[in-house]
Amino acid sequence: MADGLALSAAAGVPAMTRGSGLRTTPGLAVLLLAALISGCSPLGVINSVSGIGPGHDYRNIPFGTHELSLDVYAPDADAGNGSRNPVIVFLYGGSWQSGAREQYRFVASTLVRRGYVVVIPDYRLYPAVTFPEFVNDAADALRWTFDNISQYGGDAGNVFVMGHSAGAQIAALVHYDDSYLQAAGAPQKTCGFIGLSGPYDFLPLVGGPLEEIFPAATRAASQPVNFVNGHEGPALLIHGYLDNTVKPRNSARLAELVTAASGQAQLVIVPDREHADIVLALARPLSWLAPVADDVDLFIRQHNCQ
Repeated sequence: MADGLALSAAAGVPAMTRGSGLRTTPGLAVLLLAALISGCSPLGVINSVSGIGPGHDYRNIPFGTHELSLDVYAPDADAGNGSRNPVIVFLYGGSWQSGAREQYRFVASTLVRRGYVVVIPDYRLYPAVTFPEFVNDAADALRWTFDNISQYGGDAGNVFVMGHSAGAQIAALVHYDDSYLQAAGAPQKTCGFIGLSGPYDFLPLVGGPLEEIFPAATRAASQPVNFVNGHEGPALLIHGYLDNTVKPRNSARLAELVTAASGQAQLVIVPDREHADIVLALARPLSWLAPVADDVDLFIRQHNCQ
């Protein structure tokens, strides 16, 4: 396996029952038991107890040219501060092979309650595509967001990109490598990047589907660490210390390079937490896992583009 990356088809939150790093703590055990009894997936149970209100959701909005869709979640107008709300575009994980936007309503639920408009797009997955096509899809979703989010109460001039696991790698590339947003015709850059348990420096690859997902000729371009120049917007990098799926050295290395280039990167290593814990902490019933929502909220308010 590559140093710093132990991803497999079982990695990522959608496959949490297959060794994704999820630890069965008492509150989590109740949710997993409920999933088993009801026949629902664990994420389905988490979503069912993480209602969006107060707010609105807009589903199945098409974007780009590859028959993809996204969902938008927005606070009630009277729940905001009288002006347009900051926007978070969230990209889910799943080893670039699995995942779906509807599985992450719990992320939107928490962030909407804090006054953010949240966009969750799908992107194409392996084996249908390989790198860099899923990054191109994320750039198309950001272009859609810049062009349309004002219709949903969002501030198009105050857009942050956020991702977990494979989604964090994709989000980091659209943030640090300008070529993706330029090719998509996006009118501006993102205000900042929030990476949860992300792989940013995971070469070399040794065996497995990752060698097919990232063809040899493209691998250098797949590493966000190769595009840091210090002129990008700020980054918040959160990682669990016990993460054996994507080693925390990925976040530490990215933060080190950004700081060395005189850029802004805040590194948060959470003790006693593993890979999936960091995104699951955004579910309100599991917020005790780590103060991820508080960290995200403070970061955006400190680095608000407006």
